[in-house]
Amino acid sequence: MASNLRVDSIVPATGSNVSIGTATGGVNIPGVLTYEDVTNVDSIGVITARDGIRCTGIVTATAFHGDGSALTGVGASFGNSSVNSTGIGTFSALVSNTAFSHRNVVINGGMQIYQRGDVTGATSHTYGGPDRFRVARSGAGTFSQKSVGVTGAFGIQRALQIDCTTQSGSLAAGAFQIIQHKIEGFNTQRFEKGYPTAKQFALSFYAYSEKGGTYTVALEDVNNSRYVSASYTVTANTWQKHEVIFPADTTGKFDNDSGEALSIEWWLAAGSNYTSGTFTTSWASSVSANKVHPSQVNMGESQNNNFYLANVQLEVGSVCTPFEWKSFTEDLTECQRYYRRWQSTAGSFNGNGTPGLAAMTTGQYYDTSNIANGTVLDGDDAYVMRALSPSMRGKPSVFVNNVRLGSGLTNYANVTTLQVNNSFSDMLCLHMDNEGGMTAGQCVHLALVDNTSYLIADAEF
Repeated sequence: MASNLRVDSIVPATGSNVSIGTATGGVNIPGVLTYEDVTNVDSIGVITARDGIRCTGIVTATAFHGDGSALTGVGASFGNSSVNSTGIGTFSALVSNTAFSHRNVVINGGMQIYQRGDVTGATSHTYGGPDRFRVARSGAGTFSQKSVGVTGAFGIQRALQIDCTTQSGSLAAGAFQIIQHKIEGFNTQRFEKGYPTAKQFALSFYAYSEKGGTYTVALEDVNNSRYVSASYTVTANTWQKHEVIFPADTTGKFDNDSGEALSIEWWLAAGSNYTSGTFTTSWASSVSANKVHPSQVNMGESQNNNFYLANVQLEVGSVCTPFEWKSFTEDLTECQRYYRRWQSTAGSFNGNGTPGLAAMTTGQYYDTSNIANGTVLDGDDAYVMRALSPSMRGKPSVFVNNVRLGSGLTNYANVTTLQVNNSFSDMLCLHMDNEGGMTAGQCVHLALVDNTSYLIADAEF
C-alpha cells in the first residue's frame, strides 16, 4: 500500500465529524482543513483562525503582517525609527538615559543674555555679545562681537555675530580666531570621561556665514590636555543646523570642581601652526598642528565676512536632540554665576539724585537700587557688603565707575573708589574710599550716580 492516502472528500457515516487517527506518512488536503480541539498544528502555509490563536509558549516568526495595535508584552526591538502611540508609553530607558530637561551643559546657548553689550575692534581675547561666549584671537584681523536678533530661521531668536572689521590678508603661521565656550568641572561629570563607562558628546548648533566652506569645531579637555576635532561645511548665506557626535574618551577624568574642565571651540581662522599636522578626529594629546582641518576658511580675509552662531547644545549620547529652551530667568541666573553688572540707564533718577528702578532691556539686566550697604569706618573709608544670589563661580573681580557712597538720601559728592576687594563667591565685601566728608559709625550705602555708572562682579575663566 502507498504511504499516502489521497481522497477528494471524506463524508462521515453519521453525525458531522470525521475522526482521523494517526497517519504515518501524513495527510495532504488540497483545500481548507477545518479542525476542532487539536493539540498541535504543523503547517508550512498560512493558518487562518476564526477566533484567534492562543499560545502559552513561545511564538517565533520571521515576519509579522497586519495590525499589531493590540499586542501586549512586546519586548523586542522595532526596525523602524519611531513608535506612535495614542496611549501611555512606559520605557525602561530613553536616549542616553538622560532626562527630558537640563540635557544641555551649555549656558546661554540660546544667546538670550548679553549683560556686557557689544565689543568692536577687539584684537585680543575678549568676552562680549552673548554671555559665556569668548573670542580668542591673534593676528587674524579685527572683529566685532555682538548679540543680534534673528527672525525667520528655525525659530532662532538671537545669535552671536562675529563681524570682520579689519581684514588680515594672508595669515601668519600663529594667527587664529576662535569662539570659545568654557564649561566648569561640576557640569561635565555626566560624560564620565576617563572611566570605562565614558559617554559620547553630542554637539548641535546653527551657523550662518557669508563665507562658505570648511570649518572646524573641537572639544578641549583642559584638565588633561586632550583634544578632538571635527569639520563641518557651511553653505554661504544659509542658516544650517550642524550636528557632531564626538567619541567617548576613557582616558583622563574631568576635575570635579569649579575650574575650567572643557572648552568648545569654533575655529574661524587658523595659521599653519594649527593646520599642518594630522587632523585629530579621535581624542588624543593636544598637539597644535593637529587641531584644525587643513581646508579651514579664513574669516579675516575680507571685511564682508560675518559668522553667526545660535542655539548651541552639548549633551550626553549618540543622538542630538532638539534644542532645549530655558526660561529667561533661568538663563540669567546661570549667567550671573560668572558675571554680574549693575548699571543705570538715562532717566532712571528722581529729582534728588537717589537712584530709581531702571527698566530692564531684553537680555540686559540693570539694577539701580543700592548696590551694597555697610558702615562708615572713618571720614573717608567705608565697608559695604551685598549677598550674591546665585553664588558666583569663585571670588569675583570687581570693577566700578562713577559710584557714590551715601547716607540716607544724600550721596557724598566726592569721587568713590574701590580700595580693597575682600569678596567671597557668595558675598560682595568692599572697602571703599571717597576722599573724606563722612562720619564714623554712620550707616552707608553704595549707589550708582548717572547713566555712566556701573559695578561689575566678574568670575569668568
